[in-house]
Amino acid sequence: MKREPLVQLPDVLTRAQAHSDARFVMGVDGGATKTLAAVLDLQGPALYLGHGGPSNEDAVGAEAAVRALMDAAEQALEQAGIDAGELGAAVLAIAGTDTEDLARHVRSAQTDAWIVVNDVVAAWATATGGGPGVAVISGTGSNVFGVGGTGTQTRAWRAGENP
Repeated sequence: MKREPLVQLPDVLTRAQAHSDARFVMGVDGGATKTLAAVLDLQGPALYLGHGGPSNEDAVGAEAAVRALMDAAEQALEQAGIDAGELGAAVLAIAGTDTEDLARHVRSAQTDAWIVVNDVVAAWATATGGGPGVAVISGTGSNVFGVGGTGTQTRAWRAGENP
């Protein structure tokens, strides 16, 4: 089992909320086999979906990963009848992503407001609201991420798998 003390954890996941006047938010789940984007209408509530190919950078490379992410996001935005500027927040949770590389590619296609994190970090933030707790991904890969009461971050994953 490999352990690292830190996963790239954007401050925004622990302190910021969607704009109070935001009507739409988007989440994107990217993996080695498919990408799913969902735009939620906070006043509806209605959910608009978009689908794309693989977006795990380790599996398909950065260029193909960003293309799949943008394709899925654009489909969901089109279904919602809005453009990206109308989103209060967008979080892209991608398997195998710990580097700033993919985030940089996404920002070149969109804005800095689109947050790119590893899928286990997104699971942790969703489950805990950014507070102390643990998230586990157990699927094609195995990944554990936790944050303690003092903010200490710990991560472990099965050796031989993409971190």
